[in-house]
Amino acid sequence: MRWLLEVALAFCCIYCIAVAEITGVSDEQKILIKLDQLLEIVKGGTGGETCKARCQDGWLQYQGSCYLIVHNQFTFYEAEANCKKHGADLVSIENANENTFLKKQLTTLKGTDFWIGLTDSVTEGVFKWVADQSNAVFTDWEKGQPDNYLGNEDCVHVHASRNFVWNDKPCSDRILSICEETFRFKQY
Repeated sequence: MRWLLEVALAFCCIYCIAVAEITGVSDEQKILIKLDQLLEIVKGGTGGETCKARCQDGWLQYQGSCYLIVHNQFTFYEAEANCKKHGADLVSIENANENTFLKKQLTTLKGTDFWIGLTDSVTEGVFKWVADQSNAVFTDWEKGQPDNYLGNEDCVHVHASRNFVWNDKPCSDRILSICEETFRFKQY
């Protein structure tokens, strides 16, 4: 339920903005200023000077999320456990814009494959995001995929040698991974 997290973060931002003092303007102007600050946060901006979205050092920021490219090789479930240690999950790619952003980031790295947080390990052919168990709506499968080759491919990775399209592969393979967390907000 990612939308629930987004609503909770919006309330956090409203609180951060509400406690900020704005002097020298009417109450109506204060409300408009604070609404503009909230709108900037929702759009992925900084949110003014009183409530800023912050990713951890070394993480990439895009829209309402922070991403960590993990340079250690893990199995799918080890990769998810590693993301949890950072307060995150394996990435859930929800739309074409997010997918394009990640592809651009990954092309700057040496060609390799990366786990994303999608699996059909519970029910074959029904792919769910590990972060919230929601069904994948947006996908970017390589042509002919998923194919569950040899009946042993339940986890999804982005395929570096094929422009980072998606492919299913055995969860026990050891590859790099991408973690995602929603913004943390800090009051100044």
